[in-house]
Amino acid sequence: MGRTIAVIDDDAFITDLYQRALENAGFRVIVAADADQAMKLLAHEKPDLVLLDIIMPGQDGFEVLKAMQASEDLKQIPVFVFSNLPQDGNEERARSLGAVEYMIKANTPPRTLLAKLNKTLSQQ
Repeated sequence: MGRTIAVIDDDAFITDLYQRALENAGFRVIVAADADQAMKLLAHEKPDLVLLDIIMPGQDGFEVLKAMQASEDLKQIPVFVFSNLPQDGNEERARSLGAVEYMIKANTPPRTLLAKLNKTLSQQ
């Protein structure tokens, strides 16, 4: 397997869909369904990129972004916010917390996501 992508999303259908697409493209995929699982996973795994939902049970994706920015080990990891939360104000907030991309799940087919991931990872 190639580089590691963390998919942090509580929607099992979305997680499964993108996990399969990413694995078929040669990525190693690790998964968390909420912020607590995500922070534990990120502390141990140090993925090459994080695909992060905003709306999750408990703490939301913005809290994960804040925690990543507060960590010397995690703040260098690129984060793609991948949510159905409307962009108005949310994209700006996510980018101010360190996200490099903000994409709406419903509008982003796997091939578009893969193209953006590959572009970002090739710049590292």
